[in-house]
Parts: sequence; structure tokens; C-alpha cells
Amino acid sequence: MKLERIRTFSFICCALLTMVTSAPNAKTQGAAGADISGYWQSQPPWDWIDPAKDEIPLTPEYAAILKKWRDAADSGKPIADSTARCEAFGMPRVMSFGLFELLQTPGRVTMITEILHEVRRIYTDGRKVPPDFDPGYEGYSTGHWEKNTLVVRTVGLTPNALDQYGIPHSDRLEVTERIQLLDKDTLRDRVTLIDPKAYTKPWTVDRLYKRAPPNTEILEYICNTNGAAIPPTEKIR
Repeated sequence: MKLERIRTFSFICCALLTMVTSAPNAKTQGAAGADISGYWQSQPPWDWIDPAKDEIPLTPEYAAILKKWRDAADSGKPIADSTARCEAFGMPRVMSFGLFELLQTPGRVTMITEILHEVRRIYTDGRKVPPDFDPGYEGYSTGHWEKNTLVVRTVGLTPNALDQYGIPHSDRLEVTERIQLLDKDTLRDRVTLIDPKAYTKPWTVDRLYKRAPPNTEILEYICNTNGAAIPPTEKIR
């Protein structure tokens, strides 16, 4: 009987120890700052630059790529970008347009867009970018909170265009963001683009979002209804 009580006590102690050591803590999950959960609507301007007046800091190689893209558009035979092919806006373009939902949970912030139904995950649990990560449209985003500002770094991006004007970026693009709740209904994303292959210098753009009205929901979005998508032709490289 005494031996049985000892066994039972040992089992309970082991169970409690397992619960304590396996429970998430603030360090592993990431300390949460401001609550940015909810539905947000992008505010104009939706493009990265005004091509009529703004400087585009492109290297000669990528200036030639942009010229080729614009010459094709002027000739009536545009080069289909990733949105025209119904694939994805991708980072950082996805932060420029439309309605999206932010889900703030322990260890991550998840973004779900209405247009093209893209999903972007920002990991705030202290993890590093996996060494074998395959590049993609959204890349790999890690972040941490500095008071009420979510600081994010995104790498591992597939070459793509930044906007409807065809401004290209390479696979070496690194995007840093400072996402801050300015007031309860206004969110700002200060985005800095660093791409030594495509750009002669880093450049920064602010994006603003307003909280969507109550009862807003993400609705179904079908890009290729009735074959509306432009067929794949030449891709931006």
C-alpha cells in the first residue's frame, strides 16, 4: 500500500512538471503589444510611387526591366504580373490594396486578404528564418513588439512587381515594417524596401488603413471567373 502511494505521488509530480515545462511563456510566444486584430481597409494612395513625379531608385539592370514592361504595355501586349495571372499580390504589394483581416494570437499575427485570399503569417515567437525555406510571394516574416509597434522583417521573396506600374524587385528584396496603431481606428505600416540588386538605395513608404465598419466580413473572391485572368506569358524576373 505504501509503495502504491509512492508510485501515485511520483506520477502526479511528473505530470505537473511536464505541464510547467511545456506551457508557453512570454519569451517563447512573443510579448504582445497593441491589439491590432480586426478588419482593416487600405487607404489611398495604393501605388508605391507617382510615376509622374517620384524618383524610382532602380539600378540600370532593373531600369531596363521596367522599360521593357512599359514598352510591352504601350504596344498593347502587356507582360502579365502575378495578379493578372490570378496568383498573388505578394509582399510588399499585398500591404497596399483592399480589405484584410488581422488575427493576433500567441506567437504570430496572421493576415488574410479578401482579394485573392492571400494568407501572410508574421511569427513573433522568436524563431529564425529556416535555412531551407523556399522563396514565395509572401516570403518569410518574423517580428517583435517594441511597445505598441510591431517591427517585422520579411525575406525569401519571389521576384515580382511592386504595383500596377510594373516596378520590379529581385529575390534579394528585404522588407522591414513598423506597424503601429495610431488610434483605435487607424493603423500605419511604415515599409522600407532594401534590394541591392534592384535599387540604388533603400526607400520608405507609409501605408495607412482604417478599421472597417462593424459586421464587416471577408467575402468569397474568385479571380478567374469566366476566364478573366490574363493567360501566362512572360513573367517579371
